[in-house]
Amino acid sequence: MESIKWERYPRLAGSGSAKAWMTIQINLGLARNTVEAYCRALEDYLTFCERHALVPESVGQANVANLHRMRQEIKLTDDERIAADDGIEALTKLAERLAAVPAPDGHTRDQLVQLTSPRELDLSAPG
Repeated sequence: MESIKWERYPRLAGSGSAKAWMTIQINLGLARNTVEAYCRALEDYLTFCERHALVPESVGQANVANLHRMRQEIKLTDDERIAADDGIEALTKLAERLAAVPAPDGHTRDQLVQLTSPRELDLSAPG
C-alpha cells in the first residue's frame, strides 16, 4: 500500500502518537479504504479535541457522550446525520482502541485512570 498523503490530514500529521499509530496500521496491512477511514476519523477527532481544548490522549467516554448530545441538538439533514453517525461510531471505536495504546510516558489511558482513582489512594495516611 502506498503511504498516507499526510497533507490531507494536517492535525494527524502533526500528532506524533496518532501518526505513529496510523503507520502501525499500514504496516499491519490494513486495506486502503480502512486506513483512509481511520485517517478521516482521527483528523475529525483531533479537530474536535482542538476546538474543545482537550488533550487527545485524555478523552474518555464523557467526552464521546457530549459529542452524542451535541449531535442530537443540532438540526441535520438526513445525509448529514448519517455522516455524523458514522463519524461518532468511528470516534467511539477509535477511543476504545486508543485507551490501550501507551502514551509517550509508557502508561495507557486506563492505567492513568487507575493511578488517579480515589479508591487507589490511601487517604487515611497522614499528610
